[in-house]
Amino acid sequence: MAGAPHDRLSWRLFLLALVGLLWLGCPARDKPLSPAAAAFRQEMRETLGKLLAVLVEPVCRNDTRACEQAIMTIYPEAPRDTLTFPFRLGIINRDGVLIYSIPPLRNIGEDYSHYQAVREALKSRRIINARLYAPDGKEVYLILAPMFKNRQLAGLLVLRLDPGLVMQRWGLGEEEFLAVDLN
Repeated sequence: MAGAPHDRLSWRLFLLALVGLLWLGCPARDKPLSPAAAAFRQEMRETLGKLLAVLVEPVCRNDTRACEQAIMTIYPEAPRDTLTFPFRLGIINRDGVLIYSIPPLRNIGEDYSHYQAVREALKSRRIINARLYAPDGKEVYLILAPMFKNRQLAGLLVLRLDPGLVMQRWGLGEEEFLAVDLN
């Protein structure tokens, strides 16, 4: 019993040191965004806000013609002007099926619900940034933004960006692009 107080003191010091290491190892807050990432986030939030506002009704009605008309009201240059409209756009319904795209694609009607990024965006109901490889092996960045009407999920707005253009226009590499929270 003579060693018991010493053992308790050693145990307490060990726990205190462990808690201190854990506390120091856990960042208290997220790293601030670089000016380039902040500019990208602001521009994408504005773009998403405009598009989501005009697309939710046509998507709820599954009206692809109205989707196109809605997009052209705010971006009449789409898809001709890649400086103003620097992405491809897709609309996926709540079941994961591609129902519309700019530029028009042959894979309209294809089910993308098996893609992890699509499943995550539909399930989490949050905007997701992802990196994928197209069937031709080309790397692409995606922003998947859920659309809601009366708190019901209507589908996803998908913006497809070329990594080279993201680097050229906003100065963002893959790590920074993936770290930008658009929610």
